[in-house]
Amino acid sequence: QAWIYSKIIGLFALLLVGTILISLFKKKTQEITQKMWDDPVPKILWGVLLLIATPIAAFLIALTIIGWPLTLMLMAIYIFLLYISKIFIGLLIGQKILVAKKDNKNKKEISLIWIMMLGVFIFFVLTNIPYIGWLFSLIGIIWFLGTVWQMILPKKSDKITDKQYAKNQSKNI
Repeated sequence: QAWIYSKIIGLFALLLVGTILISLFKKKTQEITQKMWDDPVPKILWGVLLLIATPIAAFLIALTIIGWPLTLMLMAIYIFLLYISKIFIGLLIGQKILVAKKDNKNKKEISLIWIMMLGVFIFFVLTNIPYIGWLFSLIGIIWFLGTVWQMILPKKSDKITDKQYAKNQSKNI
């Protein structure tokens, strides 16, 4: 019974965090969810790399005494991203189910929170399937980490050279 209660409490906590995320950062959550569909293979490859390399890098940084604060921040962000990855995968699932099923006659907008709740519940059920549930969870985490990483990395067109930066600064003066 304790195991079931802990799972139910975990589900409701995830739904609460998802509701707060969507309420505070609706546009950003939609942007991340949309970017997850764009070319998923590189995102998954980056996600595998990040899932493995982040704890190793944190450990190596922690070996230096002055690196402890950075290690703590890095691991806090890493754990936070692992946790909220379930919410974003839930959003993906919910959007595929609810938005795809919405016919043209019914133009009523479905709340992003309801989409998230349905998707998170389905993802929760999938990840709790004995023997294979961990695989769904792993794929979701990897996909989300890779998407966030690709959103953080500057594109080649966004990079600015030192000369361009100096020229822009001289114009501002």
